Amino acid sequence: MEQVKAVAASAEGALAITVGPEGALAGAMMSRNSAASASTSGAPANEVYRHRGGNRQVERNGERWHLPRGVSVNDIPASDPLGDQLQDAAKQVALRWGPQHFRVREERAIRRMLQRGLVHRANLLERQARGRWVERELRKMFPSLDWKGRGVDVVGPTGQKYHYEILSGTESNFELHGRRMASTFFRMIYF
Repeated sequence: MEQVKAVAASAEGALAITVGPEGALAGAMMSRNSAASASTSGAPANEVYRHRGGNRQVERNGERWHLPRGVSVNDIPASDPLGDQLQDAAKQVALRWGPQHFRVREERAIRRMLQRGLVHRANLLERQARGRWVERELRKMFPSLDWKGRGVDVVGPTGQKYHYEILSGTESNFELHGRRMASTFFRMIYF
């Protein structure tokens, strides 16, 4: 059967939806917010999560970005060399993680959770310990960056509108950081 193609324009660019006759109802019901958006760089940005407050997370060219309400995919830079360096370093550092890097308190807390049969909680504590370790290692590798103890992990250089947040690549972690910093524009550096 023939496909039906609809094109709609928005402030973020054109959105094309192609559906077969059997998908016409689904296509009509789909909002532009849940579909791919075009950016001025020409690369599509796919929305992967929309928070209740209107902030959202999008992926573009393998990068994950948090966009607060009012920030468009057009605000994502066409290239982000510093973010790319942080992303590559985070993935490399995370490969070196092992139990030998636990701090004494972390190891004890995990052991207590396992003794209580709370495996899920022990796994969460391990991921948190791993995240803190990766961030400490990145701080050593990039000492000239503006690292923060609260809010985003790295404040972008002067004049840059977006920042960086180091996090494990789990969906729950992506969601948590988006809720916690709903009004901040940042690139998610994950491992």
